[in-house]
This record gives sequence, structure tokens and C-alpha cells, in this order.
Amino acid sequence: MNRIRQLRELKKINQKELAQLISAKASSVCNWEKGSYKPNEQQILKLCEVFDCTPDYLLGYTDINLKQSLSEDNTITIYERGGGAKRFKVSPKKIAAIKALLDDDGTDDIDF
Repeated sequence: MNRIRQLRELKKINQKELAQLISAKASSVCNWEKGSYKPNEQQILKLCEVFDCTPDYLLGYTDINLKQSLSEDNTITIYERGGGAKRFKVSPKKIAAIKALLDDDGTDDIDF
């Protein structure tokens, strides 16, 4: 399934509503979801704001949405390829370790 469509359906909005949120045409959203066209850089950034995701996740380059995954409520959300998501409660120490790893500070040793 197309990631834009998947995120739109999770948000429970239709193509026209999404188009209005990002100042685009509903036909553009339809074409993105069909794979006929891709959104431009400005549209990608607006879509990421609406869906609270990273461009890599939106475009399907990764299956982990890091923007939502490291949330303030100490949970990690893993988004599954076919849709749906699983949330895991994680200690603040582990969240800090994951963030440090993602910052790529040159160390591979993380003490959980």
C-alpha cells in the first residue's frame, strides 16, 4: 500500500481533506497515492507536518518513523509495512541510549 494513503487512512481523512490541509488539489493526492506522480519538496514537508513523520518514512525509504518513535511519553512506536503499529513502553534511560545511537556519535557500545 502507498505510504501516503496508509497515513491518510490512519488519520481518518479523505483525499480532499488532506489536499486542503496542505494547500494542494485532491487530484494531486489521488495521483500520489496511485504512484502516477510524486509530491514536490514543499509538498513533502507539508505532508510530514500533517502526518508527524519524517520524509524518509513518508517516501517509503524506511519502515520506522523516527519522529514519532521517540515520543515524549516514553514509548516507541514501530509502524508495520502493511499498516498498523505497535507501541512499546521504554525507560527514559533506553530512550536516551536510542537517541544517542541515532545521533551517531561514533560509539557503538550502549549500556541498557
